[in-house]
Amino acid sequence: MNYQIEAAAIRKKLSSYTTNSVVEHLLTNLHLPQRPMSQGIQVPWIYCLTLEWVLEIETRPNAIDASARCVNKIINRVWNLQNSALKLNSTDDPMIEIRRMLIPQTRFQQDHKERLIFLYRFIAIIELQSGKKTLRDQFEKQAGVSLDEFLIFATWLWVKLPFSERYFVSYETVINELCPVLTPFKVIHLLKLIGGTIPELKDIIQHVRPCERVLNPSEYFDEPALIVKPIFLLEKGISTPQAHVLSIGVSEFVMRILKAEEPSRFKDTFTKLYEKYTSELLSLHNLKSVHESTIETWYKEAGISGKVADFLIQNDESSILIDAKGVEPKTSMLTSGSSTYIKDKLKDSLIKGVTQIAECAGKLSLLKKIDIDLENRFGLVVTHQEHFISEAEKLIEFCAGSSVNLRDVIEGKLLSKNIMFCTIADLEKILSICDATKTALSDVLKFCADRQSDVKTRRFTFEQHIHEYHQHHGASAIVAINQMIKSQSDQYFEKCNSAVKRSLHYWGTPHELKVQQFTHSYALLKAKLGI
Repeated sequence: MNYQIEAAAIRKKLSSYTTNSVVEHLLTNLHLPQRPMSQGIQVPWIYCLTLEWVLEIETRPNAIDASARCVNKIINRVWNLQNSALKLNSTDDPMIEIRRMLIPQTRFQQDHKERLIFLYRFIAIIELQSGKKTLRDQFEKQAGVSLDEFLIFATWLWVKLPFSERYFVSYETVINELCPVLTPFKVIHLLKLIGGTIPELKDIIQHVRPCERVLNPSEYFDEPALIVKPIFLLEKGISTPQAHVLSIGVSEFVMRILKAEEPSRFKDTFTKLYEKYTSELLSLHNLKSVHESTIETWYKEAGISGKVADFLIQNDESSILIDAKGVEPKTSMLTSGSSTYIKDKLKDSLIKGVTQIAECAGKLSLLKKIDIDLENRFGLVVTHQEHFISEAEKLIEFCAGSSVNLRDVIEGKLLSKNIMFCTIADLEKILSICDATKTALSDVLKFCADRQSDVKTRRFTFEQHIHEYHQHHGASAIVAINQMIKSQSDQYFEKCNSAVKRSLHYWGTPHELKVQQFTHSYALLKAKLGI
């Protein structure tokens, strides 16, 4: 089956039905309670892709309303497209194809609490900034609302929408729980920031993916484009396609806003704050580390120069070099089936991190600052978000045949199996487990390295090894929320709770003028939202 031909046929079929009727059936399916796996495969990412196609294409003039049966048939056809989107029989590395197939499934299965933690961690990181013209100020300038107002609203959405029947909240409830603490105009602005009506969402999707473009198989594995506007502004209230779309869209909104205006400037600022946060995290868990500034001093005293890692943690039994990379993967890197393309996109992140760690390990060995055998030397590149590559050995495979020979870079300095990649969330979990099990960071890294190097125990993500280590030691539940994150979380849950209580109290006090005010606020909201 040719992907482009079959995808075009499915889209042509979709154009024969009215947009609203297909959207309604898709949302109904997406909002059904999750069933046990024994009752059928859960494929919300397929429904989201179909939903975006519906919004993207123009319907025929004689389009009819779709039935649930018709929509289910289309869903099955979209699901079967997976075989054509993958290139298992025409690639030298089938694992790259399997990787891009597993990524959307893995992301949809992630606990939504992890995304809430991501948001509060991001806030904790940028709050480490001092001085004038902070990222907090920049957000307000670009978004048109203060960071506090957005976070109160985001927290309310998180608490309210996923737990409401059919992921639906009426406009009456929105006003009742948020106004007048947030003015009606603020609420309208916030809703428009992260939501849109069906016609507005069509315009957004058509801008991202022009209808007449070439249908690339990589789109099949793309993250939902609707994460930029995860809220549907419907006639009687707000909804969201799916909890995954809502949680990513809301949790990453602040970061996307800040990156959009001046990407390079944001990257420079955030990188420094991210390193500072990582340093604070290590200190919270009583891990003594040598900072890069000290390593640079060692170099200078020895009359040498070269690349340095951000942190060195060592004792009599092990040495660990950590490089904190405050980076996120480009979507195209996650969906590509080309090892060359993936390698090119990783030059300034994972590849650079490995190079820095390896060169630093070599120089510190010459200076006798590291005097540990290779088996007990470890390198850890800690990224802001998951890249779905767990170890250096896989990176070496991507670089094979190119000018970047990572094996030569690493040789004699570290064992390639001992260089791993994890997210900052993974590191937080590791350190929590170490505290709970009274084990060392090197114990976890050795466990993960040994299991990843054995084909029988190899895993798709580093996080899976962490959970296995946790289970292996019989520890209690992982506590990944450190004090820096908890401080932000407690603060905004309290502000959200206070805002709702004050608003409910305000409207709960009977008064004729308040009835008129509520009616006016409701009419204003619907008029300004274009409902």
